[in-house]
Amino acid sequence: MIFMGNCKDCKHWKKDESECSPRDPHVGKCNRAKQLSECIEWSEDDDCDFMVWKEGHEKDLAFACDAESYYAELSTKEAFGCVQFESK
Repeated sequence: MIFMGNCKDCKHWKKDESECSPRDPHVGKCNRAKQLSECIEWSEDDDCDFMVWKEGHEKDLAFACDAESYYAELSTKEAFGCVQFESK
């Protein structure tokens, strides 16, 4: 059985309390979801490139991506639910 809790109760979620952020007060960042470019390496074969998971990231389920691989984060509202939930 998979338990799915809400972000507000998860140890990986942090409410955005930045003074310069115009975000909704119920929005935060999931620190469990890493930037995809930090979790993979590209391997080449004769036909195409493909992703290879870096050690320790093989079982990760959620990632944040951007086109430039500069910076990305997964933002959620506090009531969002996740199968990677871990109680605070």
